[in-house]
Amino acid sequence: MDELFTRYMYFLRAKEKIKVSTTEALRKFYERNSYIYLRQDGTLSDLEVLADFWKKISLQDQDYFSEDALKKLFVLNYAPNGMWQNITSVYFLVNRGVDEELNDEQFCKFLDKITAFTFVSAIANPGVNALRTPVYDEMINIIDEKSIGFSKYKFNEAQTRSMFENFSFSNQRSITRSMLTWYAFTFDDQKLLNIKHEFDIEHIYSKKRQQIEVGLKIEGSLESLGNKILLENSINVRASDYR
Repeated sequence: MDELFTRYMYFLRAKEKIKVSTTEALRKFYERNSYIYLRQDGTLSDLEVLADFWKKISLQDQDYFSEDALKKLFVLNYAPNGMWQNITSVYFLVNRGVDEELNDEQFCKFLDKITAFTFVSAIANPGVNALRTPVYDEMINIIDEKSIGFSKYKFNEAQTRSMFENFSFSNQRSITRSMLTWYAFTFDDQKLLNIKHEFDIEHIYSKKRQQIEVGLKIEGSLESLGNKILLENSINVRASDYR
């Protein structure tokens, strides 16, 4: 329930053009002016349709979303932070039609943009705080029915490429799982996976094999992103069984 009211809070903040990166405690926000937000016409219906929207995402509702949109939402489910959920809630509440549906093509383009910006930000400016200001700006652009593109916060291509090449994608970093999930869905034949299944990060060329055979000249290659893959928890094999 807190998550629902949090997502709706960001919609209300955007409507009021609030760009301040710090946010009030949830209860304090809704207590403003004798609970003015909760007493407004439309609040209850907004909350109901927003809850239903996220239920459809959780259930991977193929009657509501296209397969392409569901794949993009699956990738975002492994985003390094939850800020995407807030801006997606704002997008839905602004762009839903009379039947509560979204234009699929436009929605997919939106998901592509927030995925790219969120994932690159996690490497260039780690931490959710650095993401707040640009996302708050774009939330207001959505309210104003402007296209989003994070135009004020573009990354330098050469610097970004260098950061990716020198970044340590350890298994403990959430962005590692994010990037592996994104990469899997760049292949057209990648099927939609169950959002409720758990996936483990596994080495393709295993640590155990390196210990026994010392097949890699550069041992650091073991931890490179290209030597990792996501395997469903139920079918994952132990590294010691690499043969």
